[in-house]
Parts: sequence; structure tokens; C-alpha cells
Amino acid sequence: MKIINQDEETQKSLADGIKRVLSHQNGVSGNEFRLFLDILRQLQIFTMNKELPKEIAAIVVKQSGIEKPFEVRVKVFVSVYNVDFSPLRLQTRRLSRS
Repeated sequence: MKIINQDEETQKSLADGIKRVLSHQNGVSGNEFRLFLDILRQLQIFTMNKELPKEIAAIVVKQSGIEKPFEVRVKVFVSVYNVDFSPLRLQTRRLSRS
């Protein structure tokens, strides 16, 4: 996708729109996210304005929940993890004793 109109007002408007969509409570799909990043990379204000990339990064971190602590909500996952990796741990112990 090539952005035809590169005037500053249009770029700011487009960037603000993308920020609003990324900030929406429903989020975006992976394809939409890649499309928005492709568009932002084409904007001169994205490379010239040092705050815009920081704002986008903050939105991505917030929407992705990266900063939230990991918590196991379903005990089945823990038991599956233990069952799946128990033989591996046992094998590792045997090899380390050799």
C-alpha cells in the first residue's frame, strides 16, 4: 500500500486514527496490526517525530498485556505442563549424573 498524500496534516490525521484504532478495547488482528505498522513506516512524521513511535509502543504494550504478571488461571495447564515435561526432567537428571 502506497500513501499518496504526504502533507503533514494528512499524516497527523492518519497517525491519530491509527492510534485510536490500536487503542480500542477490542484490539486489532495480526494482519491489521501489520498493515498499520506498514502505513506508519511510510509517514515522514513517524520518523521525524520521536514521540509518535513511543506512543505507538506504549499502546501496543498496554493492549497486549505484556506488563501484567503471569497467572495460571486453570490448574489443568499446570498438570499438563508437569506431565509433558516430567519425562524430560527425569532424562535430564539421569544425564547429569553420568
